[in-house]
Amino acid sequence: MTDMNKINDMELTNVAGGNGAPGQCLHLAQPCVQSGYLALRTQPAYNDANEIAQIYPGNRFYVDLNQCTCGGGYTYYMANYNGCCGWVNASYVTLLD
Repeated sequence: MTDMNKINDMELTNVAGGNGAPGQCLHLAQPCVQSGYLALRTQPAYNDANEIAQIYPGNRFYVDLNQCTCGGGYTYYMANYNGCCGWVNASYVTLLD
């Protein structure tokens, strides 16, 4: 996929029905980390190898509350940041809407 085929977060809000997934519940969010960044991951699990993006405090992204999973004592939300989809640890997410 080329960058021309990706949409940014602002464009995503203008698409009726999001990506068309039934029951999608997108919410605007931002990281709530003491230092560093919130990792966007390919899998809902901590592993240095599955990190695909770094979301720093002040940056905004979308989470789908209907797409969450629990494991190892943590909850992960499906998230979209800068055209990338992945998983974020719910413990470090603040919902803005």
